[in-house]
Amino acid sequence: MSESFYTSPPAGTAPPGAPISPPPPTSPTSAVGAPPPPPPKPISHLSQSADPSRSGTPILSSAPAVPSKVDSPRPPPPLPAEQHATSSPVPGLRPIPPQDPYQPIPPPSISERWLPSNVSNKPLNELQPLLSNPSLVASLASQHPSYASSLIPLERAIQQNVQLAQQVAQLESQIRSLRDDTAQLLLNHTSLHTQWRRKQTEMDDALAPWGPRQMYQRLASSINEQEALLKAMQESFLEGGTDSDAYYGGPNNGKASEKEVSEWVRRIREGATVLEKRREMRARWDEGRVGGWR
Repeated sequence: MSESFYTSPPAGTAPPGAPISPPPPTSPTSAVGAPPPPPPKPISHLSQSADPSRSGTPILSSAPAVPSKVDSPRPPPPLPAEQHATSSPVPGLRPIPPQDPYQPIPPPSISERWLPSNVSNKPLNELQPLLSNPSLVASLASQHPSYASSLIPLERAIQQNVQLAQQVAQLESQIRSLRDDTAQLLLNHTSLHTQWRRKQTEMDDALAPWGPRQMYQRLASSINEQEALLKAMQESFLEGGTDSDAYYGGPNNGKASEKEVSEWVRRIREGATVLEKRREMRARWDEGRVGGWR
């Protein structure tokens, strides 16, 4: 078993050539055969006392520790604002003033044998009728200062209730005026909402012909009309005309002139161009290309 750190080998068992260290100091009060005390702790920078028994032990003081200043970029937190308990939460109302602490006066005990001053100097024959009247006997209790002292909390509570009732009355008038204003604003809002609905309906009706569905329907009907127009122009020219036909003037015996033929071809080309444009617009619309129908 390895030797303890705090024990040293005997002088006779030291290996040859090894330096012999002096034995550690031992306490004169230690028992024989007890291990020596541990080595002293290093002197702390907090304790500069020359007493070795205080080495490494922090100095305790009764004063609270002051936090050291920390170089932080953050600003210190703001201090909480003091709130006055007497301040009124509603503007325009008078706050309830603070009251002095109540110090009650104890009632007299039986051993004191207290009597009012206007009764204590009366003889017994005059006091005898008082005992037969319960109301007079009860009135004697109101003569002691403890009776008036017991009424102080009640009077304060009544006064506070009166002040609160006045504040509630003021708040009631304010709430009533605010309620009337709110009702008027609600009526105005309802009227404006109705007018807006009417204007919105008129605008929707005015823009209905220019909606996507209506424009697509007009585009489809215009394609059908253009196809029917071209078909009618072709059939009327190929079938031949009458005396009232524009392409057959009568003197040519039902035969169109070169000028009339060129005019008919030009009109057919223009109509076919318009028809192809409308078909292309419809195809682009069906493909989801929004710019095709604008």
